[in-house]
Amino acid sequence: MTAKIIEFPGDNGSSSAQKPTLYQIKATILESEPPIWRRILVPSGVDMGLLHESIAKSFDWAGYHLYLFEKDGVSYDAPQLYDDMATKPAGSGAHYDAEKKGAAEVLRPGDKLLYTYDLGDNWEIELEVEDEVPEADILVPFFPICVDGARLAPPEDCGGVGGYEDLCRILADPSDPAHGEMLDWAGYESGADFDPEFFDVFGLNESFAFDMVDEMEADLIPDDPEELKEMCKSLLVEKMLMMMSVSMSINLKEDDAVL
Repeated sequence: MTAKIIEFPGDNGSSSAQKPTLYQIKATILESEPPIWRRILVPSGVDMGLLHESIAKSFDWAGYHLYLFEKDGVSYDAPQLYDDMATKPAGSGAHYDAEKKGAAEVLRPGDKLLYTYDLGDNWEIELEVEDEVPEADILVPFFPICVDGARLAPPEDCGGVGGYEDLCRILADPSDPAHGEMLDWAGYESGADFDPEFFDVFGLNESFAFDMVDEMEADLIPDDPEELKEMCKSLLVEKMLMMMSVSMSINLKEDDAVL
């Protein structure tokens, strides 16, 4: 399932005069030790299905497994799971299709809820809505974005928290009989390439940005070869200027430190 990063729905019936806002959400994988967590900014106008995609993406998961959110005795389910629950006898609790419920209808700053992803591996993730901020205050061209986090995300389909702990142990021990097989499965050439403490916030946001470009490719990329060439040149110049600006900033800080 491809995350829909830019084309978010509207504001779920709120006043047209109301300015767009972002939820700052901290997502922590329960029972991970030390905690594996991400802090992301997501438009409050998304539906709960798009919130699922944003959270899954922040942990580098493809998002194709079933999921559900639970808050105050109410469940907001993946559409397939919701359809299945519709056939169950009454008394199984209130259930809603996550893609038909806006996040702003469900969440408020200070709220906590449980997000469960992949009912086989059963990743349980506590979501805390830490704040709601004006979208205009965050000067980036795409959302969601990740602003902080800790530790490498467990790979998809590794067997939940227990399976990930086993994977970490096996990859750290070249003498383990399963070491070579697990290296191949996880996509590493050697155990030294695997660092469970590593977290790359820039790489994650780059992935979010690529999703945005994929979603809006027809609008962003010109068909005319000459226009495309000029666009590429402009982007290269912008990148060079950005690199120069960063380099100058670092040098100025070093000079100030010497003075």
